[in-house]
Amino acid sequence: MLNVMSTRGRDATRIMVADDDSLIRTVLRFALEGAGYEVSETDSGDGVIADTAADAADLIILDARMPGPGLSTTLATLRLQSVPVLVLSGDAIVAKGSVTPGLAYLTKPVDMDELLTTISLLLSGATHSASAHD
Repeated sequence: MLNVMSTRGRDATRIMVADDDSLIRTVLRFALEGAGYEVSETDSGDGVIADTAADAADLIILDARMPGPGLSTTLATLRLQSVPVLVLSGDAIVAKGSVTPGLAYLTKPVDMDELLTTISLLLSGATHSASAHD
């Protein structure tokens, strides 16, 4: 399990990026830190669950398919923690899930402006509909 924490200030909103693809984690880290967020990373569903139990994030960006517990198991655990989740998927069908408060879906490749808008909406408690790229 990979867990890398940013050294940014403690007052920043904390976002965990959970993806088994290191390139995606790096790109997201760059964009999120550039927007002023504190970023941590993990490469498995087990890492998400362990770090969330330790209150390590204000929001989680979660790859729909990665090692560890399946998406539904991970989401069920995160709902118990009341942590907003943004699910990223390369599969448009997965990204068209039901609208649930604190949960949003975006399809990879992700438009960074849409990503930041969706994060802002999730952190404010608003809901955001799924996006699909052609």
